[in-house]
Amino acid sequence: MKNLFLDDIHHPKDVLLYSTSSENSVYDSDGWRVARDFHQFVGHITEYGLPDLISFDHDLGADESGETKLSGYDCAKWLVDYVMDHQVPLPRILYHSQNPVGAANIKGLFASFRKAYDY
Repeated sequence: MKNLFLDDIHHPKDVLLYSTSSENSVYDSDGWRVARDFHQFVGHITEYGLPDLISFDHDLGADESGETKLSGYDCAKWLVDYVMDHQVPLPRILYHSQNPVGAANIKGLFASFRKAYDY
């Protein structure tokens, strides 16, 4: 199984320290690749194809000048476009963001996509 973990600072096993999700056991496995920002996320999928599972963080930090980087929501929007452009199924999606509003926005985007495309 190929898994992709989008987060600027954490590793998959770190989620076990702060999440109470019933799906936490998946974070205890070693089958993860980590993308730290939008560009690594896009690069990974472009190079290796869609993973089986993607876990999203929303806030992806700031660059050297203090500017906020593109977020997990931006990655999710890119992923929806990629899935539509390539006519491939959306992978399994999880959310591990500690930003409840950001996580809700990402969840809402995927819910709208699934509803609009009978997914």
